[in-house]
Amino acid sequence: DGGGSGGGGGGDKAPCCKEGSTDDPAGCVQGAPPDCTPPGQTEQEKKDRIKDAVLGSGAVQCPKNDAGMECGGANAGMCVYRNETKNGAMVRVGRCECNEGFLKPVCSSAAEVEERNQERGAVVEATQNKKKKEEGRKSKCTDEAMAFLCPDDPIFRTLADTCQASMSDCFGGNQTLADMWKQRKDTQCAAGEIFCDVDGCVRDGAVCSPVSQVCPQSKGFRCPDWSCAASESQCPAFNNACAGTAKPVLCPDGVTCGADRRECAQTVTWDGCEPGTVE
Repeated sequence: DGGGSGGGGGGDKAPCCKEGSTDDPAGCVQGAPPDCTPPGQTEQEKKDRIKDAVLGSGAVQCPKNDAGMECGGANAGMCVYRNETKNGAMVRVGRCECNEGFLKPVCSSAAEVEERNQERGAVVEATQNKKKKEEGRKSKCTDEAMAFLCPDDPIFRTLADTCQASMSDCFGGNQTLADMWKQRKDTQCAAGEIFCDVDGCVRDGAVCSPVSQVCPQSKGFRCPDWSCAASESQCPAFNNACAGTAKPVLCPDGVTCGADRRECAQTVTWDGCEPGTVE
């Protein structure tokens, strides 16, 4: 009579989670306490289970989806915990148990998985295209001082797909063409994309191919128009379209104005040193 705090298997004991399932008492998520005593379990085994639960009681997170929801949120799945021994120490690990129709490891829907696969495919395709263009540039523009390959676009007219010293030279000194290219950069791409001078529209966050190359040793000085010369005195005449504006620095794409080079670097990629310096 009385109490029920003695040996294993008494009828007064709290119900236990199913042994060996994700609802194991050591990490029970269905309300059964970890100090329950399954039928046939000794008092020492019960104490060991309680110890395991205590050792594994630290905060543990399960995988999160792109929206930051653990296991895809309540409608997709739930986070369950289990104590495991790693390197001789007891640790508590979490993993997602997904509802029907949702896929591990983060309980994604089939549509989410498909969208993610398409995004990955687009990244792979963009990377391959970038590599192909770079190989074409290297094979065509063999003069290190004329190492930039102008985009193959009608805006550049006769200079399209030709090797020039810098992106600025692709406009041939024609400000109207430069303004047309600037409008293209500002309006062509869809939401979630950015415009790269060499690569076209790519996903936001991607790294654009550079619009200028490293100056060769024989012409190691970077001129104001981002071309290369043996010395400052040999730089070509420079008409800075950004001069006198709130953003007086011409970025290496030849059309974007920035408050300084740091701002240019937020939207334009280049290789090598900046104007007024030597490689």
